[in-house]
This record gives sequence, C-alpha cells and structure tokens, in this order.
Amino acid sequence: MNQESFPLGSLIFFSTETGDAWVLDCEDELALCLAKDGEEQSFTIIDTPAQFSIDWNSNYYIVGEKFIIIEPSGKIRTIIGYPIMQILQTSKTENE
Repeated sequence: MNQESFPLGSLIFFSTETGDAWVLDCEDELALCLAKDGEEQSFTIIDTPAQFSIDWNSNYYIVGEKFIIIEPSGKIRTIIGYPIMQILQTSKTENE
C-alpha cells in the first residue's frame, strides 16, 4: 500500500503504507479515521445533493514528525511514521 495524500475542498485525505487512512479538516484540526491496519473503521459521512457532513471523532495536531490524536474521551495517541511532510504540503497548498 502506498502513502498518499490529496485535498478535496478544505479536507485532506491520506493513507499510509500500513493501511491506515484518515480525513482531516486542517482549518479546525478535526480528524476521522477511515481505516486502521487495512480494516475499515466505523464512521459516518453524509454526502447528498442537499447536505455534506462528517461525524468527526477526534482532533489532531502535528508536532515535528508526530501525528497526535485527541479523542473526545481525552485519550491521546501519538503516531510516528505518517506522511507528515505530504500532509503539511497539501494543507499549505489548500490554504494558498
């Protein structure tokens, strides 16, 4: 599996070599895990002609090479090895 990232409006979708996939809202630092180790996670995205919404399940921060997830329960996870440079470049391109 390849590491990839691409923008869609103000969102960034990215995947990792280990099979993780996320969608990020860079403006509000929101994150939704779509897949973990190649297994689809439970999530809700509504996309109809009248409505588009995502049921975000965490916030995220990038500190150096660390991708930090903060869940609503207060649980904090730090992940190393994600395509941080690609995410930051995609985010920068979107904000220009």
